[in-house]
Amino acid sequence: MTLRWVPGHQDIAGNERADCEAKLAASGESSSICLLPAALRRPLPVSLPKAKQVYNKKLEKQAAERWQASKRGMKLRRVDPALPSARFQKLV
Repeated sequence: MTLRWVPGHQDIAGNERADCEAKLAASGESSSICLLPAALRRPLPVSLPKAKQVYNKKLEKQAAERWQASKRGMKLRRVDPALPSARFQKLV
């Protein structure tokens, strides 16, 4: 296999195919495990910064849902539906 950098995906048959395969992989479709090189047959390591980012987003979503369901959240929503503001959340 030979890898070469090219300036774009247009008019290069092999590059067009690689682009198509990359899009399939990004959408969740992958090769059969037995067709993969041995190094790719086991799960890839987890990115700790990405795991932390996903976890923090989950916490933010839960906090927003709880705020919206709280008595105070329901009352303040009549005053300003955007509450709690990012500034308020940062202070808290």
